[in-house]
Amino acid sequence: MKKKLMNNLGLKILALLFSVVLWLLVMNMENPLAEETFSRVPVTVVNEQIVTNKGKTFQIEDRYQYVSVTVRAKRSILQDISADNIEAVMDFQNPGELDTYRVSATVTGVDSSDVEIVEISPGAIPVTIDDTSNETFAITPMATGTVQDGYVLDRLTATPSSVVISGPATVVNSIDRVVAEVDVNGLSAETDRKAELILYDENNNQVDPTRLSFNIGDDGVMVNITLMETKDVELQFDTSAIGTADGYYFAGISARPSTVTIVGPEDELEAIDSIEIPASELTYSELTERVREEVDITPYLPEDVELAEESGGVVVVEIEVELYGSRTYEVPYGSIYLMNVPDGLTASYDSAGVLEVRVSGPEDELESLVLDQRNVSVNLVTYTTPGEYTVPVQVNLSEGCSLVSENLSIQITLEEQE
Repeated sequence: MKKKLMNNLGLKILALLFSVVLWLLVMNMENPLAEETFSRVPVTVVNEQIVTNKGKTFQIEDRYQYVSVTVRAKRSILQDISADNIEAVMDFQNPGELDTYRVSATVTGVDSSDVEIVEISPGAIPVTIDDTSNETFAITPMATGTVQDGYVLDRLTATPSSVVISGPATVVNSIDRVVAEVDVNGLSAETDRKAELILYDENNNQVDPTRLSFNIGDDGVMVNITLMETKDVELQFDTSAIGTADGYYFAGISARPSTVTIVGPEDELEAIDSIEIPASELTYSELTERVREEVDITPYLPEDVELAEESGGVVVVEIEVELYGSRTYEVPYGSIYLMNVPDGLTASYDSAGVLEVRVSGPEDELESLVLDQRNVSVNLVTYTTPGEYTVPVQVNLSEGCSLVSENLSIQITLEEQE
């Protein structure tokens, strides 16, 4: 038996080795080495105290917050690995070149000897290191939106009234003002609302607060909003000091605006029906034509009452003066008929313009007279080339009425049609 076993021993050993090699080849074919790249692996920063203990702060751009890691392992191992198994670390004890720090990676959940880290991209991360700064800024409350009709904003008060902002000196030093923005849309009563802090630089651009910290805690900034009621009242002018020349009469006044919105305590508003403007503001004699006057009405507002509008309280007053047996009519340029506009040209004029036409005649005729495209026109038949022209205005009146105004004209611009 022993002799039989020893026969061809070399061949038998060779056959055994061949079998082992064949088994290894088969196993490698069934479970080969492979590589896989895992993207957006978050980077963890360690030993940052190396920087912060020196009174510094650091910044890593958003695009370097993640890296891609390529690993090599048997296919059977790779199939159990995901991005969650990979830990990427940037260590401040491991500096690279040109203000960068190297990144290392490990794979958890498997035997590290079975996995090889082939590549980390990027392999080093640039870091900006800056001095730390702390500055105190006043908080300016600012409203957005519109309160309910019948009310206006009275006061906005921020609590706290200031904030300490800490962070990189270059960012903190760029802050020009701090605004507490609060929405007041639809409000009709006093209230407190949480505000959003917005930082602006001197060019009115917003400053990114990502790298900054604030000493206002979780409560943030609250803004107290107080409102005041409003009331619309008419303006009443004393016209007793307006005098006209012989043959003329005072035909009335008009004011723009004729009503104003006032704000004040509720009991004060209830007692006010109009704002009385004394005769001293409109003192004229020997008038023969219309007069325009700017009147500041603010001195005549009751105590504790003010205007809601930010117009400065100036009202434009027009004093109408007419010749006995005559009347002045305002004809908007848009009511003037353009006759014989040349072919190939377009005519335009100041759409806000007004032509003043004075007509004399019987009172009943003047009372019923209407001046529009039926009887006020310009004839462009002789204006055949593009340009700006002063064109006479023709006024056709009924029998018994005559035109008092002389040399009536408007500016017309003729342009080629596109």
